[in-house]
Formats: sequence, structure tokens, C-alpha cells
Amino acid sequence: MGTFLSDGNSADNHRSRRIELEDGFWSDLGMPDAEKQLDFVAGNHKGTLGWILRDRLYNLWNSSNAHEAPVLRMPGPLGCGKSVAMKFLVNHLSYSVAPSTVVSFFCDDRDSTRRTQLALLKSVLSQILQKHDELRSELSARNPTANLSSPTNLCKLLEQACHTLNCSNHPTYVLIDAVDELEDADRADFLQRFKQLIQNLMSSKGLHNGSIRFLLTSRPWTQVEDYLDSFPTLEFKRETVHIDIESMLADVVQSFARQEAIPDTKNRKIIDTIAHKAQGMFLWASLVWDNFKAADSAWNSYTLDLQLNDLEAIPSGVVPLYDHLLRRLKPGEYAWNVFKWLVYAERPLYISELDIALAILHESPDSNSLELAYNISRSVQRFCGPFVRIEESQQIINLVHHSARTFFQQSHRHDLLSAHEMIMNSCLTYLCFSDIPWGPVNYFSPTSSDISTKDIFAKHKFLKYAISYWYSHYMNARAQESMTTKTTTQFSDQVANKYEAERCLAFAGLTLFDHNTPHRGGGTALHIAATWGWTQAIHDLLTIEGVEASRLDEEGCSPLHFACQWSLSRTAKQLIDYGGLPTTVNSLDPEGNCLLHSMIRKVWDRGLEVMIQNPGVNFGVLDRWGRSALDYAVVTPDTSISRKLVEAGTPVSHTDHNLKTTLMYALDEGKVETINLLLSNGAKCDDIDKGGRSALHYAVSRDWIHVIKQIVEKGANLNKADNSGILPIHLAAFYGNPNAVRWLVSQPNVEINKKSSNGDSVIFWAAKGRQSNTLQLLLDNSEVDKSLKDQFARTILHVTLSWARPNLIEDIIKSNVVELDAKDHTGTTCLHRAAHEAANKSMELIFDAYDAEGFNIDQIDAKGRTALHYGAMNNPYAVALLVWGNAD
Repeated sequence: MGTFLSDGNSADNHRSRRIELEDGFWSDLGMPDAEKQLDFVAGNHKGTLGWILRDRLYNLWNSSNAHEAPVLRMPGPLGCGKSVAMKFLVNHLSYSVAPSTVVSFFCDDRDSTRRTQLALLKSVLSQILQKHDELRSELSARNPTANLSSPTNLCKLLEQACHTLNCSNHPTYVLIDAVDELEDADRADFLQRFKQLIQNLMSSKGLHNGSIRFLLTSRPWTQVEDYLDSFPTLEFKRETVHIDIESMLADVVQSFARQEAIPDTKNRKIIDTIAHKAQGMFLWASLVWDNFKAADSAWNSYTLDLQLNDLEAIPSGVVPLYDHLLRRLKPGEYAWNVFKWLVYAERPLYISELDIALAILHESPDSNSLELAYNISRSVQRFCGPFVRIEESQQIINLVHHSARTFFQQSHRHDLLSAHEMIMNSCLTYLCFSDIPWGPVNYFSPTSSDISTKDIFAKHKFLKYAISYWYSHYMNARAQESMTTKTTTQFSDQVANKYEAERCLAFAGLTLFDHNTPHRGGGTALHIAATWGWTQAIHDLLTIEGVEASRLDEEGCSPLHFACQWSLSRTAKQLIDYGGLPTTVNSLDPEGNCLLHSMIRKVWDRGLEVMIQNPGVNFGVLDRWGRSALDYAVVTPDTSISRKLVEAGTPVSHTDHNLKTTLMYALDEGKVETINLLLSNGAKCDDIDKGGRSALHYAVSRDWIHVIKQIVEKGANLNKADNSGILPIHLAAFYGNPNAVRWLVSQPNVEINKKSSNGDSVIFWAAKGRQSNTLQLLLDNSEVDKSLKDQFARTILHVTLSWARPNLIEDIIKSNVVELDAKDHTGTTCLHRAAHEAANKSMELIFDAYDAEGFNIDQIDAKGRTALHYGAMNNPYAVALLVWGNAD
């Protein structure tokens, strides 16, 4: 059934206002940088890639019959222009298919933030939610405790989103580029999840109207083929790409030739030679053309012939070309350092970051003493030639293609250790400069929006990279060689401030330093390691004798508090197993969270066992929203947590700041065992929340007769309306729970025909929920008044014709209680509605009923339109039937 109501907001609020287990539930998804990703990809040349739009498979995928081919694969060899084609399609679909939602993700093995399954799923889901606020609310309500760091949960959320979006008449496109560039450990897992997602959607008819469409590009790897071979494939064929390469070369070569006054007879030779040797690889053609036109002497017949001869000697294939260009480039020390940064950095670097990184010297006392390049962009382009590309709008530098990264890694493997050591030392040296206000130990909030933090990052441009990735480079180097002693001695002897070096190296588990030294805010190395979830660093620290695992900072927070704050389950378990609970276990942290609540929220059994065994734990403590430990427990997947808390003496009748009771939370979550536990321990049933809803309002959202009976027996009022006049029976009908409705209408005192504030009686609630079985049950009940109208003067036929099965429409007509020719406030009759949106059989039933009663089929609405006008909009069958009936 539909998720949202069109009239009023109380019923959908009832379903969606579930416990917000933590503020910013969706913030963990992060903000997608889809537009920035597009900036990194070169645009296509005019006149190229049109073959995609003309292809039969593409047009089937991008049509109303997309349910037959909801997934389109576009495999192609290295350097054929897949990413450029993907950018072309993103732009084309965004501007030529309106209204639509276009979501894209460009996998990139050069960027740690764009080569994982988690990053892909978070970005896709986040982009969808940004463009559909109502969907964001729905998923938040249905999944209040979802772990957004779990690919399994993210796939579940994405599947829910796809089902909901499919109800829209507007297409949603999900375009994923270069799935083969996902990390090895993630690639197979993602492909399996994706295949299962599509199978689930299709088996449940989640793609029946073609609203959701997926397009994936990749190199033709066996692993990718194994998972996706069942989907239609639009290949980058060499002959097709060859034509585009010729078109691109004709454009750039002729433009260059006009500038340099090169004869036309030579132009064709250049184009033909490059296009032929490119073998369908755009990347090869682009690199060779850039190399060709970069001749370091004046253009004349002699230099042109030399360049053409060199062109003939250039080998085909991307890797041989890289080797050829590198031998000609003859890079020096400066260029090799640039290559090390670009190849082994965890993400693409800003030009300003690279400038500082290359200038750092161990003897520099502060960042102001660095000798920065006058023009780093020009210097890098001069020394590194065709291997680098600078994205001008964002001033980001990167290797020209991900294959260049692989080339340097495989051809110069002996540089791996030295590269990571060099980058790590540069990061740590920078963090130790005297003008840097704090090192990594003092950086408590990875997602802080504090203005002062932004100002500091703006001033110290290398700080964010140094903080975020020095430890990653340390561990990469450590994996290559046991370098603990070597690094400590080398680094500590050369930094300007040895105390700062101690702070930076604290996470490495080196016994040389005092790891309990407090820094700004009173936090220790263990606090910040817990904040970041560095489990290996925490393990190293906890193995050191005398480390204080429960030390409190100036705000009374222990490392465990930070692990709970950032939902780091594994980290929390490490700390609990080692040091137990801090003394501030019952206190609220600066965010208003209680440690006990955080543990329950994340279903940390080990933490809860420790809590229950500790006599100092107050199970009645409330957080800043007035919620108790049991409020959180009843919405967790593990029902045993609620039982343990009740057995420990936690009160079962409690209301939070919104007057919502623990029982209401349990009913909203829907675990019968937990509900029975609360009811059997004296939970009150007659309390109402701020919206005027009682426990019975929550209970009728599911078809639980035994639960509903218990709640009524314990004092719930059948006729208690909420602040919007909605009765429990209204909600039971809307949610389509026939057993609940049958029992409620059988109660002697129930006000069965009472309307809610928006003018809807129980049959209208069933109709607006599109609940056929429940509506049929109500129609068969003699106590239900079927002749009632809603606030817009619509009859039950008016609101059912658009969705109900013909047999239900026939039953309503035969009941003889509905005015067939009644008009609503817009002058619309049932015949108008049938002609506009009813199934053919339902249209026949209404038409025959009009004919049998002698009603006028030419009645007009408030705008002077007849049923024939309505049919002419989109229902040829209705038009034919009305014309046959002599409609005017």
C-alpha cells in the first residue's frame, strides 16, 4: 500500500514519529560529492557518444518498458572512455529527462573515499535521500537504529528506497562507474549484494513500472562478468570507439593546425596514425596527441616530419605507452617525490596540500619557514608531464588515469616502503610545527562544524590530510617492514619539538612515551584513538603496562564515552573488556547521552552485562529527551535486553518529554515478546502522548488481536480520538488489519461511523489506505454507514475507482447506498472519475449503472467538463464506451 496519506498529517505522523535514537541519524551517510566527482572526469567532445543514445538496448532501458531491462551493463577495455561516457549520460539524463532523479558514483582506486563498497552505498543512498525528503522521513521511521556502517543495512535501506520510489511516475537513474575499481575485498561482495537487490526487486515487482534503472560500467573482468552476465550488455566496441576517436582528433588537430598554420595534407596523416594505433583507447589517443603537440621547437616541415616519425615509433597499448613516456621524461628527484605522493596518497590532493608536502623539511621549525614553490602547478606539469592532471575549478591534482597508479605500483614496487615512510614523516613533521595549535591527539570531532576548526584548516592547508592519514601510512609502512625502532629513532632525532613527536607517535604502541599524558581538554591518546575507532592503535595502547583505560577528560568523558558517541561497537568492546566502566557511568555527556543508553542502543551485550553487575548503575537515569534505558531497549533487535532491564528493576511505566510511553515505543517497534513483558509487569495503557494518541492507537497498526484485547482490558478507551480526531478503528482500517477491524466493530460501545477531523469515516480510512479486504469487511457490516461522504462531498466510489478491483466496485454499486450521480465539491461525478482513472471493467460497471438508472452521462463538472473530456485525457477505452453511449 502507499506510504503517505494525501489528506491531513496525523495518520502518517503516527506511523513515522518513532523514537529518534540519536540526533542526526542519517549524518553518518555523509554528503555525496557527486558534482565534484563529475568535475574530475573529462567531458566528451562534441559529436561523440551519440551511438549510445541510438542503441536499441539503451532505449529499452530508458523507456517505459524498463522493467524488462532495469539494469544495463556497459563493459569496455582500459582507456576506452567509460567514465567520460558515464559523465555524458549523467548530464544527458539530468537535463533531457525531466522530471527525474539522477544519482551517480564514480569508483576510483586512487581515492580511499571512492573505492569501497561502503562509500558507494552511502553516496548513492545519500543522494537519493537528499532529493526525496519524504523518503528520508519514511526510512528514518522504519529503521531508527540502523547501523549505517554496515553494507548489509545500507543495501536493505536502498531496497526499501527503491520500492518506494517505484510508486513515483518519474524515473530514478542510478549510474555507477568502474565497479571493477572497488577494493578486491569489496568487489565480489558488492556485486553479490547488487545482484540480490535486483532479484528481490523484480521478484516482488519492485521494478514493475520501470521507475528504477541502474547502469554500470566496468572493465570486462571475469569476476564482474560472473555476477552480471544475466543483464543486457552494451559494449564499447573498438570500431565504434574508433569513430569517436577520429571525430575527437579531427576537432583538436584541425584547431591546432589552424593556430600553427600546418598544411591540411598533414592533418589527415596525424589523425589516421593516432586513431589507428589507439586501438579503440581514448586514453592512449589523448596522451599521444598531448605529447605530439608539445614539441619544443618551432613547427615547420622538418619538425612535423620528426614528430610524425616519432608517432610511428610509439607503441600501442597503455602500459607500453606509459613506459615510453617515462623513459622520455627522465624524472628527477622532485618528480619522483611528486609521483610517490600521487600514487600512494589516500585521496587526491589539493595543489596547496602537495605544495606544502613537497616543501616540508625535518629541520623546519614552523609552517611559515617552508620554501613553497612560486607556481606549484606549472612546476608539477613541467616535471611530471603527461602523467598528471589538474582539475582547475577545485585545484586538485591527480594522476591522469587510475591505470597510471597501477603502472607505477607494479613497475616500481621497491618504492612502496620509502613512499609511505616519506609521507608519514611529512605528516608528523607538519603536526609538530610550533604554529600548529593542536596535533592529532587533540582532534576530538572528525565531523566538527565548529567555525574555529574551519578557520584553522583554512590557515593550515595540509592539516586535514596530516591528521586523517598519517596513521594509515604508518600502518602501510609497518606492513612492509618491521620499522618500529627505525621510525622512532629516525623521526624523534629530527623533529623540532620532541614532546609533539611523543603525542603523534603515541598510537604506535611504543613504550618510549608516556601514554597517559593529558592534552588539551584533558584527553589522552586513548581518547582520540577511541574517537577515530583505530582498533589496532587501541590494542597497542592497551597492551602497555599502566595505561589508564577509564581516565576522564575535563568534561568527565572516558574513552568509552567517545566510542559510544561515534557508535563504534568494536572499540567499545575492547575498552570494556580491558578496563570495565568509568566512574561517570550515570552522567550525561555533553551531547546529553547516557553511557548505559548508548550501549543498549548498539546492542552491546558485553557492556550491558557489565552494567547489570555493577551496583552503581542507575537504571532510571533519563537522557536529555527524557528517555529511559528501557525506552531504548524495547526498540533493539535483542528482546533479552528488555527482559534483563525489567528484572533489574527498571520502571516499565514511563513517559518521555513527548509524553510517549515505553509501551508505545514497544508497540511501534512490533516485538510481541517485549510488549507482553511490559503488559505483564504493569505497563499503563491509558496514557496519551502529545499527539493525543493512546497505546491502542499504536497497537492497531498491526493485526494483533490478543495485544489489542489486552490493552483494552487494561483501560484503553476504544473511542478516544487523538488531536486530529482519529480513532483507533480508523488507523486499523487504514493499515488494513481485518482481524483488528472485525473485533473493534463488534464492540458494543465503539463509535463506528464517527468521522475524524478531516471528515473521513472508517470506510474512507480503509479506502484511502487502499485496503480491499478491510473495505469489503466494512461494506458487509450492516452497522457501517456506506452513504457517508468526506469533507469534499466525495462518496466511497469517488475514492475507490482509481485503485479498487472491479468486483469491489460492483459490490459498492449493488449495495444501493451510494448516490451514483452525486457530485463532489468540484462537480465531479463517479463517471468522471471512472473515465479518468478506473480500470476498463470498472468503467463498464459505472457506465452500465448509469444506463440502468437513466442518469445523464453528459453531466459537467465545475469547469464545464464532461466524462468524455476526462476520458480523452488518457483513457481511450472510456472514450469509445462513452461515444458508443451517445455522449455529447
